[in-house]
Amino acid sequence: MASGAYQAWTTYREHRIAELLDAHAEMGGTGRGRRWRTGQVNWALTVRLTGEFQGFSRDLHDEASDVYSSRVASGNPALGAMLASLLKSDRQLDKRNPTPEALAYDFDRFGFELWPTLRAMDATNEGRERKLKALVEARNAISHDDTAKLARLKQDGYPITLTTIRSWRSSLGELARQMDRAVAAQIVAVVGGVSPW
Repeated sequence: MASGAYQAWTTYREHRIAELLDAHAEMGGTGRGRRWRTGQVNWALTVRLTGEFQGFSRDLHDEASDVYSSRVASGNPALGAMLASLLKSDRQLDKRNPTPEALAYDFDRFGFELWPTLRAMDATNEGRERKLKALVEARNAISHDDTAKLARLKQDGYPITLTTIRSWRSSLGELARQMDRAVAAQIVAVVGGVSPW
């Protein structure tokens, strides 16, 4: 089973990304070759992909906070509500992009180090972490009209093309799946009981 956050990632969040990919295909076709009219759609996809992953991450943190607090409070709703509020206070995902650092700041509150845990689950998560960082940098460069940063990203192997976007999408899908599993395992390790999802 999966968390509600992950189920949303694989359904309506994926659907919104797919809608933009469909628009991209309608504008530029599906065959090989240069696409002249799809640059703005690529930018929209980059921003949307970042936003959907931030939404997933925040939803997962909410869900985990509620389960964690409920189990620790053991039948005391007032204590559970207070603990959940503390776990969610000053949350980076409420005010910053979903950078690897912001995710670590928020999820490490559950008593583990997110990125070392994810890398231990799958060594290729180190590359996924780098891709997430590049995606957020691209999102910021687009949103702030930073052409120099876009040029640096292109030079570093992250041009804002459909190929790059598909790679980011695939990477985020796997990160979401593994974050979902890692957080569930951490809740069980710290407060016991069966898997929360």
